Amino acid sequence: MVDLHARRSLRTVCSEVLVLVVSAFVHSIAFPGLVSAHGVGFIAFVSLIPVFLVIRNTTWKLTPVYGFLYGFMFYLFFNYWLKTFHPLAILIVPIIKGGEMLMLFPVLKAAQKLFRKYGYLVESLVYVAYSYLSQDWFAGYPYGTLGSALYQYLPLIQSSEIFGIWGVNLLMVLPQTFLAYHGHAYLKDRSVSFLSTVRSHRLVVIAYLLMFVANLIFGLFSISYWRGQEPEKTWRVATIQHSADTWKGGYATYKNNFNNLRKMSLEVLGS
Repeated sequence: MVDLHARRSLRTVCSEVLVLVVSAFVHSIAFPGLVSAHGVGFIAFVSLIPVFLVIRNTTWKLTPVYGFLYGFMFYLFFNYWLKTFHPLAILIVPIIKGGEMLMLFPVLKAAQKLFRKYGYLVESLVYVAYSYLSQDWFAGYPYGTLGSALYQYLPLIQSSEIFGIWGVNLLMVLPQTFLAYHGHAYLKDRSVSFLSTVRSHRLVVIAYLLMFVANLIFGLFSISYWRGQEPEKTWRVATIQHSADTWKGGYATYKNNFNNLRKMSLEVLGS
């Protein structure tokens, strides 16, 4: 019988909250933002481990609360620039994403509890499914998707040609759910070594390593192939955007914006 109302000490709750807030901030660094203009993509390979570990360690009662907290804080850090778009946007988006993760975290915990030894596999599939569904409903908000943090590591993302970003997401999240699984086991029994965990899951570990290497080889060959191709046609591409206040409406504003965009477009065509 699962105790949905198991009590937690204030110290434990505070430590879990701190871990989630710090993890949200660290995860945001993986993407272009306030700390790094280009992001530090490799951080996304490890930044979710503490989150999955907290979900495993905490109670059912706190799980949805933690989900909202983590989602709210991550998008608050990650989408800090929304405050320049509209004062409410910096709150609305984190609230929406927090609401999504309020539902996600209990499902992740259910995967851990129901599938026990191989719960981390189901957990990774649940996370990938969430990353798909979170972009598919009416909000359609793709920012912060795990795989997009690797935009600078071209060989690792070429497989998205076949599997979309979801295949990249799976390759990134699976080792993190696995390491969280081991971390939880180690916290319960310090005699559990990482090597013993790998041995007991060696088929999964080998399969993952083969997938990762295959993904890397495909990426390298794909880049080499396309760089060696001669283009049939060549397009000149220009990105044009006015700097007018988009919140100002009215015929005169729209006419002025249109004329400016038309003028800049013609200048590009004539250059």
